Amino acid sequence: MTEPALRSEPPGTVPPSRGAGLAGWALGTAAVALIVAATSPIWGPLMSGDRLAVRIASAEQELARLGAALTERTDPLPARLAGLEQEFRAADQRIDELRRLALIGAIAQLRPALARPTPFALELAAVAGLAAGRAGPMAAVAVLTPHAATGIPTLRQIRARFDDYAMRTLMAEASTDDVPIVSQLVTWISATAPLGSGRFVLDLTMPSAATAVRAAAQRLEADDLDGALAVLSGLTGPAAEAMRPWIEQARARADATRALEQLVAAAAGGGR
Repeated sequence: MTEPALRSEPPGTVPPSRGAGLAGWALGTAAVALIVAATSPIWGPLMSGDRLAVRIASAEQELARLGAALTERTDPLPARLAGLEQEFRAADQRIDELRRLALIGAIAQLRPALARPTPFALELAAVAGLAAGRAGPMAAVAVLTPHAATGIPTLRQIRARFDDYAMRTLMAEASTDDVPIVSQLVTWISATAPLGSGRFVLDLTMPSAATAVRAAAQRLEADDLDGALAVLSGLTGPAAEAMRPWIEQARARADATRALEQLVAAAAGGGR
């Protein structure tokens, strides 16, 4: 049996399947090359090792600079805050000192106004405004406030009015049922005489009232207003009622004197 003869092809001819593969490969290569060429301005610098290293180094330097600037701004912050606190404290101290000096000036204006038997509401209001928030001075202001619109009788006026009220007191005591009619008549005669001239009769008829009135007069002669008030506090009944207006005036003057002393001490010492 004879074998079939092999088909011979002309030299240089590429088989059909092989030619199609080569054509596809060439087309794909061209497309890739075209894409690479078109996008090279974007990724080319990024893929360049030298340029990438330069950019990284520049970014690191910028971060370092920003970190140093932030540290420079934040590190002195506690010191600055402490400095501000010290300045605020110093300012508060200066304000307190100015208020103290102003209070001393207001008290200096109140003193002569309080010494007169005339209203002192304006002077007291100035003191109260500067003493606000301080317990000691405000307690003194509270004592003076009820009398600010009317004024307080002076010690000289109080002393001059004493004899009149003393006579009223003895007369009131003599009019009670505890004193016999004859003794009341003698007491009335003695009471209308200058204080002291009928002392013997007064001591016999009403020893308690007479003794208190005489002791209060002696205290007043020594300018001891508190002592006179202490002696007269023992009066009772009609005698106490008769002496009550004088006692109220005298107590107001004594309280005013103490309140003024309290204001002066608080302002001079800067106390609360």
